[in-house]
This record gives sequence, C-alpha cells and structure tokens, in this order.
Amino acid sequence: MDLDEEAAPARGLRRYVERVGAAVGAGADLVVWMLDVPAAAYLPLAGRLPGFPGVDLALVWDEQVGWAAAIEADSGFDLIEVSYLAGDVLPEPAQVARFVAALLGGGRPGQPGRVVLRAVEDADLDRRLARYAQPGLNVPWSLSSGGTGPVLS
Repeated sequence: MDLDEEAAPARGLRRYVERVGAAVGAGADLVVWMLDVPAAAYLPLAGRLPGFPGVDLALVWDEQVGWAAAIEADSGFDLIEVSYLAGDVLPEPAQVARFVAALLGGGRPGQPGRVVLRAVEDADLDRRLARYAQPGLNVPWSLSSGGTGPVLS
C-alpha cells in the first residue's frame, strides 16, 4: 500500500475506516488507523461478547487479513482476535456491521482462524482504497503522538 499519508490510498483508508466505524457505531474520536506495513486500523466497540461480559471488544483490520473481532487481554494493551470476517480484505461497511451484530447477538460469524487474504505487495488494495478518497469529503484527522500513525478525531 502507498504509505504517503496524502496519497489517495491513505486518504481512502481513513474514509473507509470512518465509514465502517459509523456502520458499527464506533465513536470516531477513538478510531485509530496506522500507515505501516501492513496498514492497520482499530475500532473500539461499545458492546461486549455474551461469553465475555466484562471484557472490552474491538474491531481490528490489517491489509493482509481484513477485519477481526478482538477482546482485550488482562493487560489492556494486548488484543486476542476471536473471529475473522473472511472472504475479502476490504468488505463493504454494511457487511462488517452485520458481522458485529451477529457476534453481539451470540452468533459465531466469520471463522476462528487467521487467514491471509492478500500479500502486502498486491497493488490492487491501493486502487480499491482510492475509490473511498472522494474529493470534497472532509474527514478530520491528525497525526497521533508516538509515531503510531494518523488518528481520526
């Protein structure tokens, strides 16, 4: 993926993650995306998995695996991925929302094992993300401290 933060793929990633966040009800002020190898994103969720009522839940994305639901480990910093939305590394936001709704409803959507859906070197993702970088959309963001990447705010 083109890691230049002003390039169309990076702008598209910001907007794609924002749209997924809106679809799943994640607060935009807590959404994080990182331009790194592989590019990644983190969306904290308000709901809890039925089997883990006291454990925070999040969606995580990376450019090789796509979206996964993850719970926080005891330390609060480590995430344990519990279900992967297989099929496409860049599914439509509504599909991600259905995945989350099924999880929160006690279902077992997706798959339990990590599957690499694409290689980092595959340029097709740049093209697909660029379509989300529509001119005129104003998505506020700034670089986070500590070099972790841009943070939607």
